[in-house]
Amino acid sequence: MTAATNGTRRADRRQTVTTDAGEARISWWEARRARTVLALGHGAGGGIEARDLAALAAALP
Repeated sequence: MTAATNGTRRADRRQTVTTDAGEARISWWEARRARTVLALGHGAGGGIEARDLAALAAALP
């Protein structure tokens, strides 16, 4: 497990992906009995600590 945190839970793992615009970091929070994947980005700023992303991570299983 990775020590990255969103303020409420720890990321299960992190991954770096090379894109045309540069490197992208992916933080995976895996739910028990997951049925789908929801991918969210922080847009132009705020990073992984952005309030909207932290609120979603806290509310989702």
